[in-house]
Amino acid sequence: MLPGCLESAIAQERLPAEILVVDDGSTDGTDLLVEGVARRRVGVQSIRYLRQPQSGVSSARNRGLLASSHPTVLFLDSDDRWAPSYVASVTRIFEEHPDVAIVFTRYRIVDECGALSEEERREKVARNLFLTGLAPPLEDSRHVHLVDADVVMRHLVYRDFGFITSATAVHFGRLRHRAYFDEALTCAEDTEFLVRILSAARRVAYLDRELVDYVLHGQNTVSVANGDVEQTLRNLRSAVASKMRMLIHCRDARDYRVLLASIALSF
Repeated sequence: MLPGCLESAIAQERLPAEILVVDDGSTDGTDLLVEGVARRRVGVQSIRYLRQPQSGVSSARNRGLLASSHPTVLFLDSDDRWAPSYVASVTRIFEEHPDVAIVFTRYRIVDECGALSEEERREKVARNLFLTGLAPPLEDSRHVHLVDADVVMRHLVYRDFGFITSATAVHFGRLRHRAYFDEALTCAEDTEFLVRILSAARRVAYLDRELVDYVLHGQNTVSVANGDVEQTLRNLRSAVASKMRMLIHCRDARDYRVLLASIALSF
């Protein structure tokens, strides 16, 4: 999966200033692959390879955040891919809207292992699109919707809106405080991270264009959990813990009741 991921990152119309590859204890020759890509990079100022003992996805992401020399970070998981215009599109939004701290983009689900039924696929796509209903598109850019972060936070209490890390860009210099992933969580760590960056942001943007391929395969959390009882239980504990931490962001008794009911339904 990593070759396609890296190729999509260096094939951008507007190249990133730097690419950080965090190797979380792999044994598949990731270092040689990155070395080969780095030798033929064109326009990318820096491709840095960071290796660590296997510590989990949150630890790997935090390692990249700490090593980054730029305030704007675009996440890309090793099994996902960007369209060639992705970096240019989200960067333009940050440049044109200085109050926007987070940019979400629409993504395409590439199900390589049959993990989702057609109904589940449609439902996930619909969740990803719901942000378009929170604000009309800008007059000069029919694909861009600007939304106050606290509005998105409130909706997150009531529903999951299909957020994925690879379709998320964050300008950390515009957050009220720095945020990192919780390394104690083994599942739903991205949702818990989302809660904290939303609470630190003023406005977010949603780009209603399919610019990311979200790839489902045999090693995704959903697929692994379906065949592993212990992993399912770990994921359940992490998902509940993530929702529990959202309680501090509830505004009133109704929010508390809805979120507590959601937690109860997890069991």
